[in-house]
Amino acid sequence: MIVVEYQGDKTTSEYQTAFVGKGITFDSGGYCLKSSSRQLGMKFDMSGAAIVLSVISALAEQEVAANVLVIAMLTESVVKSHAGWYVEINNTDAERYLVLADGISYAKQTYHPATINDVATLTSSVKNAVGVNISGMFSNNEKLVKNFTKVTENTLEPVWWLPIQLENYDNLTSEIANFKDVTTNRGYGVGNGGGGPK
Repeated sequence: MIVVEYQGDKTTSEYQTAFVGKGITFDSGGYCLKSSSRQLGMKFDMSGAAIVLSVISALAEQEVAANVLVIAMLTESVVKSHAGWYVEINNTDAERYLVLADGISYAKQTYHPATINDVATLTSSVKNAVGVNISGMFSNNEKLVKNFTKVTENTLEPVWWLPIQLENYDNLTSEIANFKDVTTNRGYGVGNGGGGPK
């Protein structure tokens, strides 16, 4: 885990926001090995971590008057969670929620930021929902979504706000743990990407 603190607001020591990025340096799939064709783009599975580190670098370069925290989650093979959750592992290639959950838990418990934004190559099924030129976004904060959407329009990197439904949480319910890492219900597609632990 890489933690970078930027304190550009001299009037307070509190963090206005935190960014948590997923950084799988190469996602082979682990014991559930991906096929050779599916491994071709897996060097990009560290994009989330690269993006959040770029964000804080840009903020510092522009000397923005804000306090921002960045956590880049670089994984290792450890079967535990920062928040103390028990997870039923059904597919070792579904590390996405677990990596982000640890970073989000650490940010919440250690720094108490007003908002947390996570960035990740979470699920390829987002392409089925919005195409290849638009990024999907899940959020429970409408004001934040509107502000972020406005910014992305100005940078020509559009995003689309996708719904978080209670059914997505139900899909991850486990009979032997707090939740499971994957769902067997494929009908929700990209919606399962927004149904992970918060």
